[in-house]
Amino acid sequence: MAEAESGLSDYSESECELQPDCTENSEILAAMRDEASVNGVAMDVAKIIYPKIMDVRCFSHTLDFVGDKFKTPLLPSFCSYWISLFAHSPKSKMLWKNQTGKSVASYSKTRWWSKWEILHQIMLQFGDIEPFLTANTDIGPSLRPKMLEILHSVPGLGQLKMELAAVIDIGEQIVRSTYNLEGDGALMVNCYEEIVKVSSVISSAYHPNTTAVAHSLAPGNTLAQQQYVAYAMSCVQLESITSS
Repeated sequence: MAEAESGLSDYSESECELQPDCTENSEILAAMRDEASVNGVAMDVAKIIYPKIMDVRCFSHTLDFVGDKFKTPLLPSFCSYWISLFAHSPKSKMLWKNQTGKSVASYSKTRWWSKWEILHQIMLQFGDIEPFLTANTDIGPSLRPKMLEILHSVPGLGQLKMELAAVIDIGEQIVRSTYNLEGDGALMVNCYEEIVKVSSVISSAYHPNTTAVAHSLAPGNTLAQQQYVAYAMSCVQLESITSS
């Protein structure tokens, strides 16, 4: 099928999953493509030749939008402040690397799950963030106070940590599946397997980061731990994601 540049994706080729020994038009079952308009036109032509073909939109795009269903009150704002702090400041990036020994993850509008990758780094280096913001008073004059206000608030800090842990736990398999379904190959076959993996993670009761953070926030208090976990799971909207 036709190639086209698309603002929705890093790649632009549609993939048709055709059986190599097909001899009848009716045996062509499905084709997967991205959202570029030229590929929609190509699919309309293909339907004339292959009348039973199923038009399947890119599942990597679909999975990439799953994060829009997360209902995390604090996390998007904190992540936005964090991205802005480093976006146009080589000094901030240098100071962070000098303190932690690691480069800060960068944000890209065209990379799958770019914000999740940033959040993953935030979770792994969460203990470095408050000292970094406190020590470097000459960066992000409008951003630092907002982030520190959240970090210095007992309920705010707990809420932020639980939202972050839940998004990392639920997002990890979704991110992996998004990349597994990118590009060429037998994607129509692999797609079902990847969706099953995502569904299994969502329906599972095992969310290690969420559980660990809840235990750290309320050591020895089982009821409080359960309440933290319940809040975190409500933020990632498990039922609505499973049904989407």
